[in-house]
This record gives sequence, structure tokens and C-alpha cells, in this order.
Amino acid sequence: MDEYQLSEEQLQKILDIKNDFYRYADNNLWIRSKSGEIIKFVPNKPQKALIDYVIYCLLNGIPIRVIVLKARQMGLSTAIEALGYWWNSTNKNQTAVIIGHEDASARNLYRMFRRYYDNSNPIFKPSIKYNTKSDLTFERYDDEGNQVGLGSVIKTATAKNTSAGRSDTIQFLHASEVGEWENGEELVASLMQTVPYLPRTFIFLESTAKGKGNYFHKEWRNAEKKLNNFIPFFFPWWLIDEYEDYDDEEVGELTEYEEFLIDLFVKGFDTWSG
Repeated sequence: MDEYQLSEEQLQKILDIKNDFYRYADNNLWIRSKSGEIIKFVPNKPQKALIDYVIYCLLNGIPIRVIVLKARQMGLSTAIEALGYWWNSTNKNQTAVIIGHEDASARNLYRMFRRYYDNSNPIFKPSIKYNTKSDLTFERYDDEGNQVGLGSVIKTATAKNTSAGRSDTIQFLHASEVGEWENGEELVASLMQTVPYLPRTFIFLESTAKGKGNYFHKEWRNAEKKLNNFIPFFFPWWLIDEYEDYDDEEVGELTEYEEFLIDLFVKGFDTWSG
């Protein structure tokens, strides 16, 4: 920021944008489209529902604890990474930990927020102290060695690394495709202990459906029954506009778990929109 000579009015406008996710996204957040183009992040209906709930919690001092059951290719991980990048690149001394279920997914999650950084407006781009294949650390020092940067960090790891994030105090945790985690109950429990139950802290558990009886399924059921701190969001595939013209063909006999998902939609559709 030192190279920019800004008026008080300009500085106030920057602060206003920084504190408003949607204005910040419009100025800074770019994604890779399904066709491979780099385009501005414009939230779809499910993404906006999730983002609006997060903003509501921030404005009302509510710790953000969300569990997301989703269809594939809906962009929910993209939206969560957008929130994580926005928060950690505009607030001091924050730690975000993003856990993918395998190496490839962790690399993909890292590329998301790295793309946000690379394409953001220079005015909003924090200085980097470390830039590895899995982490970004926003930090800068003056000539006397005093920290003058954010001191925030975004880390990625995989669920195969059972020690991931355990030594940190975390403000933003994203556990992706938890239904795939072999050690889900143990790892998520240990990670959640690192996130204090305070306003302006975030935990997102998200997954596509991976069957009954696993950790994610049990936590989802508990969230429905209000037996834990998570708010359940269910996003079926037909909420995306591009799927509205889907040709309804014969799909054969439904499995027990598919019947469970249909029952979930019929009984609980309002959970994502209310």
C-alpha cells in the first residue's frame, strides 16, 4: 500500500469494500470456469444461500458452524474458499486450515485460493512472506523488523495427515468431502478443538452423499435433530439453473440411501433457503 497515495475518501471506500463480501468479490475474486476460462466469481443460488447465512452470523456475533450435504459440481467448495480467502486476506492474525480428503483434492483447494490471490486487485493484495505448494502466509516487516503485515495464513492438508492443524489455534476450518474420510470422527473432533467457539470463527463440514453410517452422515443427522452446533444445508442438484432442462429418464430402482435423500428433500428443503 505504500506505493499508493490515497485520499481519505479513497481509503474509506477501500475499507467499505473490504468489509462487504459481495463488493469485495466483485473487485477481487476470480475463478476458473468449467470451460477453463478465468472469470469473475458470481455466486449461484446455493452459493449465495450459504454466503448470506455466513454474513448473517458475522453481523449478529454468531459462531459459524455449517454442515453441507451437496450434489457434485455446485461450487460450494469454491464459495467456502472465497469466504476463507476474503476473511484471511482482510483480517489480522487469522489462521485458516483447509483439509481435502486426498492429495489431489487438497491441491485443487489450494489452487482456488491461490487463484484468488493472483487475480485480486493490487490494492487489496496483501504481502506474502511464505508461498509454498500448500500454504500462503500474509506477513511483512519494516526495516526495523517489526511486523506491519496481516500475520494471517491459509494452510492446506489432507485427511490422511492425522496431525493436520492440531498444533494451531484456527479461526477458519474447511473440511472437504468428509464422507470420504477414513478417520473422520477422530480427525474432525481433534480439529474442532482447535477452533474456539467464538464469534468470527468458522467451521464448514461439507460432502457429497457417501452412504449411511459414516461420520458425516451421523453428524448430518445430529444437526437435523439439533444435537450439535451445526446448521444443516442441503443442496440437491436441481437447484442449479444449468440442470433445469435435465431429461428425466428411467433411472431404475432406488437404493436405500437415495430414498433417504429424497425424503430429506421433501421434509427439509427449507433448511437451505430459510
